[in-house]
Amino acid sequence: MSRSTILAASPPRRLAAALDFATRLAIHYGLAQLDAGAHAVIVFDPAASPAVVPPGFFRELLAPGLERVLAALRDGGAAFTWLNIAGPTAGILDCYARIGADVATFDYYLSAAEACRLLPRTCLAGNLKSLDFLDAAPDRIERQARGLVAAFEGRGGFLLSSGCEIPPEAAAGNIAAMAAALSGD
Repeated sequence: MSRSTILAASPPRRLAAALDFATRLAIHYGLAQLDAGAHAVIVFDPAASPAVVPPGFFRELLAPGLERVLAALRDGGAAFTWLNIAGPTAGILDCYARIGADVATFDYYLSAAEACRLLPRTCLAGNLKSLDFLDAAPDRIERQARGLVAAFEGRGGFLLSSGCEIPPEAAAGNIAAMAAALSGD
């Protein structure tokens, strides 16, 4: 469907066409990354956050497209699929495994225990607060990171990271503090 056709359609048809276009674009982009040598692709979808759209909207309208994207990436040779939706995702996190996410990022809004309850068999990544990398003291980052490592010690299936992305302007000492939490010293 062309852009002019999408704009001329009724609002529900425009939404469906726009979501289909976004899904096809994400698949094309992800497969291009795999073709270029990537082993996996992180699918970031900030507009799917419950801070932006209600969980019911996510489940009915966004999850099917994300499921298509993740399946296409897996079929395209991805070693694993990773879904990153930031924000207060407690109302949608339980969908991630069903739609095909092997790794799920959870943001600082959720505790490690709650994320594990919602996704008991999915590898989890998170949940350091992104903005803390700009202005928190390194000892705070390290303390929080060590707490996360300890929380997952018996479970496994955890990647220490921020709950969204680490800003490019992040303090180098805060990045080092996160890495230091993994050293076990």
